[in-house]
Amino acid sequence: MNRIKLLREENNWTQEYLGNLLNVKKAAISKYETGRAALTDDTICRLVDIFHVSADYLLGLSDKRNNLENNLTERELTLLGYFHDLTPKYKDIAIGTLASLTSQQDKTPSYKKEG
Repeated sequence: MNRIKLLREENNWTQEYLGNLLNVKKAAISKYETGRAALTDDTICRLVDIFHVSADYLLGLSDKRNNLENNLTERELTLLGYFHDLTPKYKDIAIGTLASLTSQQDKTPSYKKEG
């Protein structure tokens, strides 16, 4: 499957919605997804920003979605996967909760911190 289509469907976006983000018509998205239209450098850069993936992943040159995957542990990747599946409302709640936990952790004396 074309990576653009895969990423669009993962986000539950229509071709029309992605077209609006790129300022192109729905038909252009269809052509990108089927390979009937070549992506310009500008369009690739915009898609990379929209989907938060590397250009290599977008173009099918790598299976790593982004450069972060090379530096994250399996546990961190699992957390990102869960976060990705949340609605925007629950993403905000998760961020707030993690921020609160982090600030509490910073106030905990080092001898009480768990490793």
